[in-house]
Amino acid sequence: MILGNPTKITSTAVLTDKGVDAQTSMIFDYADGAQAVLNTTMIEQTPCRAVVAGLNGWLEIDRTFYNPASMRVVLNDGSVTEYPSTYIGHGLREQAETFKQLVRSGQQQSQILNWQDTVDIMKTKDEVRNQIGLKYPFEI
Repeated sequence: MILGNPTKITSTAVLTDKGVDAQTSMIFDYADGAQAVLNTTMIEQTPCRAVVAGLNGWLEIDRTFYNPASMRVVLNDGSVTEYPSTYIGHGLREQAETFKQLVRSGQQQSQILNWQDTVDIMKTKDEVRNQIGLKYPFEI
């Protein structure tokens, strides 16, 4: 949602003896020269944070970054703006509320994450799976 679709994907993984992706590292390259570096693991406990860096500073999103979490903007001049999380729950209620609003309004898809976005995400995930050799049982 930040950079769009990658133009190049480089992935590597550690698979278990059962073929499960225990750890995967990915680099996504983008047309404008930006890169995203991602890692997922079941091997180690990690901070599960996200950092989005730009020319003027960065955004740090605390554990667990994919749920509503505290975050801060740190600028190169040293200033920090904190955004504490007072959210109760794990965030899935927001998805349910958005779905309810879409159904009630008669809309077919969300403007936040539309069908094409979902297809693009799945294509990216499929490319990573292809590169690391991960096959689901129904694909074998």
